[in-house]
Amino acid sequence: MKTNKMLTGMMAWGFPLLLSLISCSEKSSSELTLQQATLHKQVTLTNEENAPHCEIDMKLHYVTANGKGAAAAKAINDTIIDRLFFMQQLTVQEAIDSFANQYSRDYVSNLLPLYQENKAKNEQFPWYECYYNMSSDTRQDKSGTLNYIVELEYFEGGAHGVNQKLAMNFDTNTGQLLTLNDLLVPGYEKRLNDLLLKALMEKTKAANTEQLNEMGYLVATEIYAPENYIVGKDSITFIYNPYEIAPYAMGKTELSLGYDELKELMPAE
Repeated sequence: MKTNKMLTGMMAWGFPLLLSLISCSEKSSSELTLQQATLHKQVTLTNEENAPHCEIDMKLHYVTANGKGAAAAKAINDTIIDRLFFMQQLTVQEAIDSFANQYSRDYVSNLLPLYQENKAKNEQFPWYECYYNMSSDTRQDKSGTLNYIVELEYFEGGAHGVNQKLAMNFDTNTGQLLTLNDLLVPGYEKRLNDLLLKALMEKTKAANTEQLNEMGYLVATEIYAPENYIVGKDSITFIYNPYEIAPYAMGKTELSLGYDELKELMPAE
């Protein structure tokens, strides 16, 4: 399943620098600084003792800067907010506060009628105990590139929770989100897909696509390059979350392609 936007729980969804971000609140040569916005919230379904509840935990980095780095910092933060929450003109802290408030309201409005109906029938179900956890990590494996990586885990009922890994890559000089069109030459798509299919076969030790299908891979889709990847020092790692190219039970699939393999697809320096 291909997704152009990241998903956030009940709402349809989707990072340390020639600049150097070493740790939270530690200044770089470009005056860019990493900070962290946090939130912990618990909302109960009713006012009864031991009522079901939803736990929301969020810890997300954002960038601050003075002088020449201010525009890049704003561009990075604006993209993070838009990609994760579909919000604009907010700080990261304001965005996670707004999201948590809406998520809490949705939790009560969606589940309270069902809970009251079940309770009237003396029925008990575990899916009223929900959680939503989102945290970020940052890397700077490749000079001039900030990797912003989000781990998302939530449970809203059903057979199991949802786990996703979401990545964005930023040019630290401009704050621009780096897409594959920025990194690779025009017409790269087919060759890149071929390389990814080869990498998947090597990872799984499959001899052909039929064997991949038997393992559960690519049953409902052909291989494709997701806009979910980490630009590293020596390679680009493509991330497929559960259900994208394989069933939930297979977990996340990560395929790394070295720059030597991608040499023909990269612009000449």
